[in-house]
Amino acid sequence: PPLSPHDGLPNDPALEGKIRAGVGFGWYGDLERTLRFLFTGEHGWEGRSYRGDPDPYGRWVVAGNLLTRIRGYEEAGDVAAALLRLAREAGDTQVGSWEAAFDGLKAALEQEVHPSRREIFRGFAPPAGALPPPTFARTIVPLLAGVGMESPHFFDPGHHLSRVFVPVHLIHGREDRLHPFTESLRLRAGFPPSAPVTLSLTGLFAHSQRDGVGHMAAELAERVRFLRMLSLVLGMV
Repeated sequence: PPLSPHDGLPNDPALEGKIRAGVGFGWYGDLERTLRFLFTGEHGWEGRSYRGDPDPYGRWVVAGNLLTRIRGYEEAGDVAAALLRLAREAGDTQVGSWEAAFDGLKAALEQEVHPSRREIFRGFAPPAGALPPPTFARTIVPLLAGVGMESPHFFDPGHHLSRVFVPVHLIHGREDRLHPFTESLRLRAGFPPSAPVTLSLTGLFAHSQRDGVGHMAAELAERVRFLRMLSLVLGMV
């Protein structure tokens, strides 16, 4: 089973001898850094900076579930509900949440939000092609991360890694638009040096719908690499 803060965590002593391996696909190592990526597209590892194109769906889901838990935002249930409506629409229609097709729905939902909170809604759901305002991102990201870490549905994996006693294989798509690949690098570094952890990066998966297909030769090479990853994972069990 995948690493989880809930039932089935491979570091639970009661499960020792019952779980032979753990596999994580597209994980994160630091919640606040992951949220910052969703708002700014910025991520990095060991002094190297990267910029990606984050999937707005991640902002909508996180804020829809956590916004009203932030002190001062308790009355923003209308914003949270509107963001979850956007997320459900994207999931139901299987249209990329970054597409301009959702701009009309954003405008309609904004009218259902109290006028005093419409700027907050626009911060989470700007028009297609735009990122949230930098000042809004700098303010809201640590607040969301703070309440997220207190929620039973989120967790800091770093608190658990030292107790993982089974082999773990992490797999991450280089073009992941929800959790940047640098988060798996960070997660791997959080395990003790003696932990049997391996990491594979692949260009096949983006954690969201892909915009197109790459060059055939490159695609084939990635598929071969993925088959090797799969072989390694199956060999663990």
